[in-house]
Parts: sequence; structure tokens; C-alpha cells
Amino acid sequence: MDALRSLAHVGKATVRTALNIKVPTVVSTRPGRSLRVSVVRAGTKPGAVHDAEALAGAVASSRIATIPRTIAMYDVDWPCDFGIVVVPGAGQVLAVMFV
Repeated sequence: MDALRSLAHVGKATVRTALNIKVPTVVSTRPGRSLRVSVVRAGTKPGAVHDAEALAGAVASSRIATIPRTIAMYDVDWPCDFGIVVVPGAGQVLAVMFV
């Protein structure tokens, strides 16, 4: 039975999290999927999620989601070809789920 349970996980991506994001952060440097962003602390400006593998790549053309200033959970569910960079807005604290 344990062998069958082990096989059930073959090929499935592991959901990972990045918590307490207060400054621009590279959460993944490889292709994946951004799933959900939680605004833990509201800010004065919106944040963003980018399909990029480095902070330098977090430009307007790589933005996949704008994260509102208000406290809530936002489903992004978007494939990322290069990596995932999260840029909180001024005063925001974010948490991100991704694979």
C-alpha cells in the first residue's frame, strides 16, 4: 500500500510558499506557475508578480498580475516561463503560493 501511495505523487509538482515578502524578491528561478498571492498587510500602492528569473527582469512587459493594496487572497494561476519575481507595493507584506 505504501508503494501505491508513493506512486501517486510521481510527476506532481510540489506547492511551495514564500512568506513575509516586504521587498522585491525572486521566489523561483525556473519555470513554474504562480498560484495565489495573499496581501498580509495592506500598502499605499499595488504590488506585482512578474514572469522573470531575476529582479532586473521585473519590468512592465513581464508583469503577469497586479496585486491590489487591500488585504485579501488573489488567485493568479498563471504559467511562468522564466521564473517568479514578486514586487510588493509600498508598505505591503505578501505571501505567495507557487509550483
